[in-house]
Amino acid sequence: VRLPGALDIATDLRIIEATDDASLKDFDETMINGYPLDELRFPADRMSDSRALGGPMHFFVGYEGTKPVSCAASFVGEREVGVYMVATLAEKRGGGYGAALTAAAVNAAPHLPAVLQASDFGQPVYYRLGFATLGTFALWYKPRAAK
Repeated sequence: VRLPGALDIATDLRIIEATDDASLKDFDETMINGYPLDELRFPADRMSDSRALGGPMHFFVGYEGTKPVSCAASFVGEREVGVYMVATLAEKRGGGYGAALTAAAVNAAPHLPAVLQASDFGQPVYYRLGFATLGTFALWYKPRAAK
């Protein structure tokens, strides 16, 4: 959890909020290819739908030039902003992109506290952004059978 307040992260990325199907597709591709757990990869090339645009769900994409390399999403509720789906392509990690996209997600509603569930990999990034741990959880999964 993080107390309310805007985040200002300096980055060379061009960060946009997805507003159409093309930018939402960039979000999807970045999330699918950038999340560092191959066992949980999505079976399709899309995971979202443009009908989600313009509501409480916000999708952010970070670009190096025209190439999408990082993403994050947020859901603005009545009492908090939830941060979800933070991912960066493997070859682009370590450059602060995850922090910049997390900031974009938090800034969708900076007047609200922000909450997220951090992976072990992302936790140090979130601590640097002012998040604190309230609890832990374990994710157990059964590998899918090969088709």
